[in-house]
Amino acid sequence: MAAIGVFVVLALMPLGSGLSCEAGLEAAADEEASIVGVALAQVSSQLKTSWQLVDSYNSSQIRDGNPVSFYTIPTAQVESTLTQAKHCEAVAYRGKIYSAPHDVPDLLVFDTVTDQLSTVSTQSIRSNDYSTHWPGITAYGGKIYAAPADPEYLLVYDIETEHLSGVPISEVAEGPGKWLGITSCNGKLYAAPLNAEVMLIYDPEAPETAQVSGVSTASVCSGGSKWMGMTSSSGKVFAAPIDMAGIGCDQLLIYDTVTGEVSGVSTASVGTGAWKWHGMAALNNKIYAAPANAPSLLIYDIETEQVSGVSTKVLGLGDHKWGGLTVHGGKLYGGAMDNPHILVYDPDTDTVSGLSTPELQTNTYVLFEGHASRAQWNGIAAWGDKLYQPPHHANEFLVYQL
Repeated sequence: MAAIGVFVVLALMPLGSGLSCEAGLEAAADEEASIVGVALAQVSSQLKTSWQLVDSYNSSQIRDGNPVSFYTIPTAQVESTLTQAKHCEAVAYRGKIYSAPHDVPDLLVFDTVTDQLSTVSTQSIRSNDYSTHWPGITAYGGKIYAAPADPEYLLVYDIETEHLSGVPISEVAEGPGKWLGITSCNGKLYAAPLNAEVMLIYDPEAPETAQVSGVSTASVCSGGSKWMGMTSSSGKVFAAPIDMAGIGCDQLLIYDTVTGEVSGVSTASVGTGAWKWHGMAALNNKIYAAPANAPSLLIYDIETEQVSGVSTKVLGLGDHKWGGLTVHGGKLYGGAMDNPHILVYDPDTDTVSGLSTPELQTNTYVLFEGHASRAQWNGIAAWGDKLYQPPHHANEFLVYQL
């Protein structure tokens, strides 16, 4: 399968009015202030080294009259530098950043207090035959969940016990590239169908024999490579069309968790073709999706049920521009992939801008879908006053100080 990635709802995501779908992130906001205070007070030797490492990368900039800086932390000590599509998204939860494994074998964990990287083995639920592991990650009720693309298990990681386990899903769907993107809503987990013809539903409170089920989405789009990424708001879950194969799926997938209704809304007025959007977030009763190949940020207003877009051409055109989307301080940030900027969208002023990212000296360009690709990172998460991007083709973890 071609290199792919997703990003879903983050721990600090503000929600619109109506039914909340983020009960599982209850402790994140309460813990943020204390965690950030400790993080700013501690400067580890690794952090100092990292700042020195990127001095040659123009690590300091001026934005709106304020300095902003970034630094990178090498990942070679915890995972292979030879794998190209390492990770594909991230979620921030209780002071740590978790990134699901794409082609690398293990879950990546970054501690925002100590700036230390570590991994959690997925060997117990993984086969070496898989090419795309768990692209799609979210947090709920003290656990990290990752959606299975090729594997036969939903990944579950308990952050208290540090135990990783899997939930069998073969009775719902089989084959490669099943789901890409996952979110929580009203006590259940939902995964967006890529090649599967059903949306995956996992109920952690149900009896073990009835925890997994599926809802057909064929009435909206059928076939392969349909949706990537998933987010939730107001009692509904949403998945943006990626349409990797260009089969003509131009529908935003909507599932009402209360009524069980599956529906779609056309996004053709904003973007068409393959690889349209890659990464989703919700803010103030609107749904957003980051443009991969599409020329505009996708916006869906839950109240008016209207689709619109905001052009990102000011930051450049091209393929695989951004991967992943998160919310911080009332703004949306798209993770830099082939575009050298982190995408910034301010909904209050309806303006698009960018934050420059470093041009790394190693593993900068690789062959991706027939063209030379930068794609150093994939996915983005926000915690405290920083943005975090896990490596895709790069061998460094990016930390951006706002």
